Amino acid sequence: MPRLLLTACLAALLAAPTFADTPEPGQALTVYNNFAVVKDIRELDLAGNVSTIQFRDVAKRIDPTSVHFKSLTDPAGTSVIEQNYEYDLVSADKMLDKYIDHQLAVTTEDGSRYTGKLLSFDHNQLVMAADGGGLEMIQRPNNVRNISFTSLPKGLLTRPTLVWQVAAQNPGKHLSQVTYQTTGLSWRADYNVVINADDTAMDLSGWVTMNNQSGATYTDAKIKLI
Repeated sequence: MPRLLLTACLAALLAAPTFADTPEPGQALTVYNNFAVVKDIRELDLAGNVSTIQFRDVAKRIDPTSVHFKSLTDPAGTSVIEQNYEYDLVSADKMLDKYIDHQLAVTTEDGSRYTGKLLSFDHNQLVMAADGGGLEMIQRPNNVRNISFTSLPKGLLTRPTLVWQVAAQNPGKHLSQVTYQTTGLSWRADYNVVINADDTAMDLSGWVTMNNQSGATYTDAKIKLI
């Protein structure tokens, strides 16, 4: 092969992206003792020049100050304008608090049904302005069978979520990488040694046990233990 052609072929091979150079969606964890760094690559739809993105399924014990967002599709033309970590998750009392001055329906253990506007509540009772007029004070403990809400109030989430305002010079589908730190992940190694009868050889086996209390599930994640 002529030297010029060989040099051109080598240059082309060096310039071509390898598997490692082409990230794919997925997660990777670097786990220390009760501490981990999470790398999460996902495809996000940046629909406009400024988009609101909800990034769900992050660890409940995330350190929000450690979050770093990067568009792998257009890193130079994409940036985060604002970031919020929303963890106001759904609970009965939070639902009731959001429904102050809104309509709901309450069914008690004896089958009675009350509909009206919720005025206030505490651990012991609900105070409602009944649809037919007047006030209803409904005892809560061991009395309320069901409370019906028309919808999930705005601002309540079922999972911890990072919310970004993202500016993109090139809107569309972006392969994006998010890294953050979280506590609640730890690991330990256990080893077993079996020695033969002559004490001349042995079998050594080892097991790694990981404990995940971070509040997230990492399906098929690549793991590095430090």
